[in-house]
Amino acid sequence: TFLAKIIANESDADFFLVSGPEIVGKWVGESEGKLRGIFEAAKSSEKGRAIIFFDEIDSIAERRSDHSHEASRRLVAQFLTLMDGFEDDESSIIVIAATNRVDSLDPALTRPGRFDWRIEFDNPNLEDRLAILNAGFVSKKTEGFIPIADIATRTEGWSAADLNSLWTEAALVSA
Repeated sequence: TFLAKIIANESDADFFLVSGPEIVGKWVGESEGKLRGIFEAAKSSEKGRAIIFFDEIDSIAERRSDHSHEASRRLVAQFLTLMDGFEDDESSIIVIAATNRVDSLDPALTRPGRFDWRIEFDNPNLEDRLAILNAGFVSKKTEGFIPIADIATRTEGWSAADLNSLWTEAALVSA
């Protein structure tokens, strides 16, 4: 999510953040309509360039099979159709997606011409953990010495989200 926001900011593009689960509607055709609306909004972006970021893309583009629900298959098909329609468009639209379940994505989504690049983010190393903890620490009111270097050492294998949640947990415990 942060990488997509950085790209949008650096490219001065309009940024459309879409949480996968919020696309799914209960009425026939509702989900497909929401998807079309997002792509239309991006096409008519005031800046002429837009980034659409789908968080949890696996929730709307799961691998199709004989056991898939018809609505799920239609949603994936609509998404693929919209992705394919970009090349004829004069506006500059980039679609970025994130998932923790790459293996559950429909293979048609990851073929060349759709999502061409795959960037994996490993858990932060010691230096990264220290930087993440320090960034979170700056805005906190604390009392006494906080052993951030020791915390960074002890949190091997933690994700950036885990590290950020540490400050929330500390505030709750303190309260």
